[in-house]
Amino acid sequence: MTLRLATATALSLVVLTACPTRPPVDDAGPTCSLAGLEANPAGLHRSGSVGGVALSDDPGVPTSHHVGVASIAAGIAAVFAPTDAQQDVVLLVADDFGALHAGGASAYTVDPAVFELRYQEYLLEHPVLDVPYPDWLRARLEQLQAAGALSHGAFVLTHVLDLFSALGAALVSDDGGRIVLALAASTVVVQAVEVGGLDATQVAGLLASVADAERAEGHTAFVVNMSFTLEPCDDVRAFREDGADSFDPYLKATPPSIGPGDPLHDLIHEDTRDTVFVAAAGNFGGPAPRQPGRMPEVASVSASVGSGADVHAESNRAEVRAPGLWIPLGNPYGRNGAAMTGAVLLGGTSLAAPAVAVASVLDVAAVPARCADPMAGTLLAHGDYDDLALPGAVDAHCM
Repeated sequence: MTLRLATATALSLVVLTACPTRPPVDDAGPTCSLAGLEANPAGLHRSGSVGGVALSDDPGVPTSHHVGVASIAAGIAAVFAPTDAQQDVVLLVADDFGALHAGGASAYTVDPAVFELRYQEYLLEHPVLDVPYPDWLRARLEQLQAAGALSHGAFVLTHVLDLFSALGAALVSDDGGRIVLALAASTVVVQAVEVGGLDATQVAGLLASVADAERAEGHTAFVVNMSFTLEPCDDVRAFREDGADSFDPYLKATPPSIGPGDPLHDLIHEDTRDTVFVAAAGNFGGPAPRQPGRMPEVASVSASVGSGADVHAESNRAEVRAPGLWIPLGNPYGRNGAAMTGAVLLGGTSLAAPAVAVASVLDVAAVPARCADPMAGTLLAHGDYDDLALPGAVDAHCM
């Protein structure tokens, strides 16, 4: 199966007439990428973005709110069978891999030191809990990020590979930022794309160049996971200059406008000919996703709590719902060093989006696909922010 159309003109006509009407957005000028660990390296909503970190012995995160990778993978496999994979697919994981914070070096794995963190240490020092999240943990995560020991993208990439491992994919090669897997009769290339600190124009150029390099290798089918939000560059710069703990004070009620003429919009608009785009909805508790999930061709993803059906209160509403809180950080294919204890928990829409991205890889790899439409991209980008669970969204909107 190929998702290419004969001409970009034909695609434009189809998408402009077929895509649903979206709520209005503000025209706020250039936008810049913002990931969870930059906006807050600690608890969920204080992130003001798309991610959070907790520890398994955190009394504020009951075990009923934990969800295992195996159960998430089983839910994906119930919709898209891994054994049906036939076509090769490239999954681009566009994220903040830490280059902005660690002197230009991207972190694609998680250092074992991260797994050594314990909430119990904080409890011993503070028997009376009077703060929602320990400042020592935030400071420690900031130190580890600056040292190149972790990144938001490394957490997301780890979760992606954990899901593939649980789905039965075998490791073929691992070059750090480019991992090749074998899944049934398909080869899956997982390629990290560093977008930390970039504006939308730079993100678009980088995605285009990486995808074109993979096309030159003969690949014709792509999925892009975007676990970041796009916010006005002036606000992002002010947030960084102020050294604020949260992006919330800089957050505008409606997302910035991203329409024709914006390089990222135009790339996504045209590349639906062979690409499925998936994005985290954001953790602001809003009635609709933040950008880029708000774009008509992008499937936005909200986060449910544990294995239940409830959308997390801090999650923006979206087109598809997937488990996002709280997921133990794993060690797929032994990439993160020695045996891990699984003490670190990850949460947010940035962890929910990869489940839909991995599901989309399985969909695209099958012949024929159910949700990857050759003229309109993914049918999961249906325009209704009703937080449908993946099986329900597929049944309601796909072939």
